[in-house]
Amino acid sequence: ASLTVAAPGASTAPWTATVAVGAESMIGQLLDVVWTVCGAQVATARAKVDVALPTPSSVSLVASTTKVTAPDDAAKLAPSPLATSFTVTVTVTFDDASTADYSLDSRTNYTLAGGAAGGACTSFDGAQTFTVLGGSKGVCNSITV
Repeated sequence: ASLTVAAPGASTAPWTATVAVGAESMIGQLLDVVWTVCGAQVATARAKVDVALPTPSSVSLVASTTKVTAPDDAAKLAPSPLATSFTVTVTVTFDDASTADYSLDSRTNYTLAGGAAGGACTSFDGAQTFTVLGGSKGVCNSITV
Protein backbone atom coordinates (compact mmCIF):
# COMPACT_ATOMS: atom_id res chain seq x y z
CA ALA A 1 0.00 0.00 0.00
CA SER A 2 1.23 3.47 -0.84
CA LEU A 3 -0.71 5.26 1.89
CA THR A 4 -1.05 4.71 5.60
CA VAL A 5 -4.16 6.19 7.22
CA ALA A 6 -4.20 7.33 10.84
CA ALA A 7 -7.20 8.07 13.01
CA PRO A 8 -7.41 11.50 14.63
CA GLY A 9 -6.03 11.89 18.14
CA ALA A 10 -8.91 14.16 19.14
CA SER A 11 -12.53 14.34 18.05
CA THR A 12 -11.93 17.61 16.17
CA ALA A 13 -8.66 16.56 14.50
CA PRO A 14 -8.74 15.37 10.89
CA TRP A 15 -7.81 11.92 9.68
CA THR A 16 -4.42 11.86 8.00
CA ALA A 17 -2.87 9.79 5.24
CA THR A 18 0.90 9.50 4.96
CA VAL A 19 3.01 8.08 2.20
CA ALA A 20 4.39 4.68 3.17
CA VAL A 21 8.05 3.69 2.80
CA GLY A 22 8.64 2.28 -0.66
CA ALA A 23 5.60 4.01 -2.17
CA GLU A 24 5.61 5.26 -5.74
CA SER A 25 4.09 8.36 -7.31
CA MET A 26 0.53 7.73 -8.49
CA ILE A 27 -2.83 9.37 -9.03
CA GLY A 28 -6.15 7.66 -8.57
CA GLN A 29 -9.01 6.61 -6.37
CA LEU A 30 -6.64 5.40 -3.66
CA LEU A 31 -8.63 5.80 -0.45
CA ASP A 32 -11.84 4.06 0.53
CA VAL A 33 -13.85 6.22 2.92
CA VAL A 34 -16.65 4.93 5.14
CA TRP A 35 -18.69 7.35 7.27
CA THR A 36 -20.37 5.79 10.27
CA VAL A 37 -22.61 7.33 12.89
CA CYS A 38 -23.22 5.40 16.11
CA GLY A 39 -21.86 2.27 14.47
CA ALA A 40 -24.18 2.52 11.46
CA GLN A 41 -22.72 3.05 8.00
CA VAL A 42 -24.10 6.29 6.54
CA ALA A 43 -22.07 6.69 3.34
CA THR A 44 -19.09 5.32 1.42
CA ALA A 45 -16.86 6.84 -1.24
CA ARG A 46 -13.51 6.55 -2.93
CA ALA A 47 -11.22 9.55 -2.62
CA LYS A 48 -8.92 10.66 -5.40
CA VAL A 49 -5.33 11.14 -4.20
CA ASP A 50 -2.30 12.51 -6.03
CA VAL A 51 0.88 11.05 -4.52
CA ALA A 52 3.72 13.05 -6.09
CA LEU A 53 7.13 11.98 -4.80
CA PRO A 54 10.37 13.69 -5.81
CA THR A 55 13.02 11.66 -7.62
CA PRO A 56 16.40 11.16 -5.93
CA SER A 57 19.07 13.06 -7.87
CA SER A 58 22.21 12.56 -5.76
CA VAL A 59 23.60 10.91 -2.64
CA SER A 60 26.40 12.21 -0.43
CA LEU A 61 28.31 10.39 2.26
CA VAL A 62 30.24 12.50 4.78
CA ALA A 63 32.61 11.02 7.37
CA SER A 64 32.98 12.75 10.74
CA THR A 65 36.76 12.79 10.27
CA THR A 66 39.14 12.18 7.38
CA LYS A 67 41.97 10.53 9.30
CA VAL A 68 41.72 7.65 11.77
CA THR A 69 44.18 5.29 13.39
CA ALA A 70 44.20 1.95 15.14
CA PRO A 71 43.57 2.02 18.90
CA ASP A 72 47.00 0.45 19.51
CA ASP A 73 48.82 3.10 17.42
CA ALA A 74 50.64 6.00 19.10
CA ALA A 75 48.95 8.35 16.61
CA LYS A 76 45.91 8.31 18.88
CA LEU A 77 47.90 10.06 21.64
CA ALA A 78 48.43 13.78 22.31
CA PRO A 79 49.51 16.32 21.19
CA SER A 80 47.57 15.73 17.93
CA PRO A 81 45.47 12.63 18.56
CA LEU A 82 43.73 10.92 15.69
CA ALA A 83 40.32 9.38 16.18
CA THR A 84 39.94 5.60 16.32
CA SER A 85 36.37 5.66 15.01
CA PHE A 86 34.19 7.75 12.73
CA THR A 87 30.54 8.16 11.88
CA VAL A 88 29.04 8.59 8.44
CA THR A 89 26.11 10.70 7.36
CA VAL A 90 24.21 9.74 4.21
CA THR A 91 22.14 12.51 2.63
CA VAL A 92 19.89 12.05 -0.39
CA THR A 93 19.06 15.12 -2.49
CA PHE A 94 15.88 15.04 -4.58
CA ASP A 95 15.01 16.77 -7.85
CA ASP A 96 12.89 19.33 -5.98
CA ALA A 97 16.03 20.36 -3.97
CA SER A 98 14.74 18.76 -0.76
CA THR A 99 17.08 16.54 1.24
CA ALA A 100 16.67 13.63 3.64
CA ASP A 101 19.09 11.96 6.05
CA TYR A 102 19.26 8.24 5.23
CA SER A 103 22.11 7.43 7.65
CA LEU A 104 19.95 5.22 9.85
CA ASP A 105 17.39 4.21 7.22
CA SER A 106 17.00 0.43 7.00
CA ARG A 107 17.34 0.66 3.21
CA THR A 108 20.86 2.13 3.47
CA ASN A 109 23.50 -0.57 3.08
CA TYR A 110 27.08 0.01 4.15
CA THR A 111 29.77 -2.06 2.48
CA LEU A 112 33.32 -1.61 3.68
CA ALA A 113 36.43 -2.20 1.58
CA GLY A 114 40.02 -1.87 2.75
CA GLY A 115 43.03 -3.75 3.90
CA ALA A 116 45.70 -5.82 2.24
CA ALA A 117 44.38 -9.06 0.77
CA GLY A 118 40.89 -8.19 1.95
CA GLY A 119 41.94 -7.97 5.60
CA ALA A 120 39.48 -6.35 7.98
CA CYS A 121 40.43 -2.86 9.14
CA THR A 122 37.30 -1.73 10.94
CA SER A 123 34.19 -2.95 12.62
CA PHE A 124 30.76 -1.45 12.00
CA ASP A 125 28.11 -1.03 14.69
CA GLY A 126 25.23 -1.48 12.23
CA ALA A 127 24.15 2.14 12.54
CA GLN A 128 26.62 4.89 11.68
CA THR A 129 29.91 4.19 13.46
CA PHE A 130 33.01 2.51 12.08
CA THR A 131 35.81 1.66 14.55
CA VAL A 132 39.37 0.90 13.48
CA LEU A 133 40.47 -2.51 14.73
CA GLY A 134 43.53 -3.04 16.88
CA GLY A 135 46.40 -4.64 15.01
CA SER A 136 45.40 -3.04 11.71
CA LYS A 137 48.39 -0.67 11.61
CA GLY A 138 50.11 -1.20 8.28
CA VAL A 139 47.26 -3.42 7.05
CA CYS A 140 45.02 -0.63 5.84
CA ASN A 141 46.13 2.40 3.93
CA SER A 142 42.58 3.47 3.19
CA ILE A 143 39.02 2.65 4.12
CA THR A 144 36.27 2.92 1.51
CA VAL A 145 32.63 3.07 2.53
